[in-house]
Amino acid sequence: MNQGMYGYGLPPNYATRVAPPQWVRQQAYLIAGTYSFTVPQNVYQIYAFAIGGGGSGATFAVTSDDGVASGGAGGGFASGIIDVLPGQIFSSIVVGAGGAATTNATSTSASSGSAGGTSSIGSILTATGGAAGTGNTSSTTNLGTPAGGTGTVANGLRGSTTAAGGTGGGKANTSSATGFTGGGGAAGSIFGAGGSGGASTAANSGAATAGGALAGGNGGSAATAANMATGGGGFATSALNDVVTGGAGGSGNASTGTSNGGRGSLGTGATSSSIAATQVAITASYSFFDLLTNPGLYNGGGGNALTNTLIYSQGALGGGGGGNYQGSTPANGGVGGGGAGGGAAHCSLYGTVVVASGGGGIFGGGGGALGNCQTASTGTVTGGAGGAYGGGGGAAGRKRQSTTASGSAVSGAGGVGLVLLAWTEGY
Repeated sequence: MNQGMYGYGLPPNYATRVAPPQWVRQQAYLIAGTYSFTVPQNVYQIYAFAIGGGGSGATFAVTSDDGVASGGAGGGFASGIIDVLPGQIFSSIVVGAGGAATTNATSTSASSGSAGGTSSIGSILTATGGAAGTGNTSSTTNLGTPAGGTGTVANGLRGSTTAAGGTGGGKANTSSATGFTGGGGAAGSIFGAGGSGGASTAANSGAATAGGALAGGNGGSAATAANMATGGGGFATSALNDVVTGGAGGSGNASTGTSNGGRGSLGTGATSSSIAATQVAITASYSFFDLLTNPGLYNGGGGNALTNTLIYSQGALGGGGGGNYQGSTPANGGVGGGGAGGGAAHCSLYGTVVVASGGGGIFGGGGGALGNCQTASTGTVTGGAGGAYGGGGGAAGRKRQSTTASGSAVSGAGGVGLVLLAWTEGY
């Protein structure tokens, strides 16, 4: 309850108040900024949600095989039922911005990303943003893993839930990693902590990892010395009785170019960069309250970067995007379906060849992107953007650049946060 926070007393029948059978109306704040809200007539409780902005990924551009960069972390989550009175004004509703993308050109340098902003409803409910990715030109640097945002609620809120955002994909060891870029973490949610971007867990040669998914499906990690791009995480939850928990994204295979994304809870399907338009259309048919509270929407299939179809299996929004490794062929990681992490991408750049990782689906982290740049390459390497709302952006790196190369590495921006208010008249 919020007695005294805004100068109002307790609503009538507070001691026996129960949630309505259905939350009928809602107001979503989806653009970074500060807002106010007046409680409508005949409304005595509001179900409130907040997600912090996602952090952006780091970048590097080097003239050797060195260079490591971590992905941005996902925004934290907080929710709860606030007891209110008609006419009460919430004068400080804040939506946190996503971390801005970072660019590095051909000089030997590395840049960190930017942290996501905090979303809040006064002092009642707060969700901090995800930490920024960090970069370094030394392959043996221990970057750690950028921390996900956290959620807090005031004492007395009914039905309250908090969850951390997923950590950014980082390198938490001093083993040599001749080119590593991590995926972004997913936002926290009512289903649990967000999935983490794929990490570097051993010595790697040319590894890019994928983004994490809603509810804990981690992006595939780089655990071997082979060149690779890993698959995005799929939605993972035990909130439904018949759920088979979604798996993490799979490791890439340098010889075949395949990299399976993580399954959705009930999914078995495949996905590629063709998901983007499909996801937008499907998402538009659901309210934000549905997206924040209904796990059944995310039970779609996982991903494989070499296919061009999206298969839905017992779910509307699909599963994890696939990764890709294609040698000198342009490589684009699969975009994540709803709630899922984007796939990573890695290839050798010749001329104007571009390598881009997949962006995270709604709430999911973007994939990391890595280009092994050849003489006179002008291709751009672009990390996947974190999904709205709260997904961390993927890192990007160009390695082994010649003095005549002129391309850039551009990290993925973090996804903006959100605040949602839901209510039913008469309750």
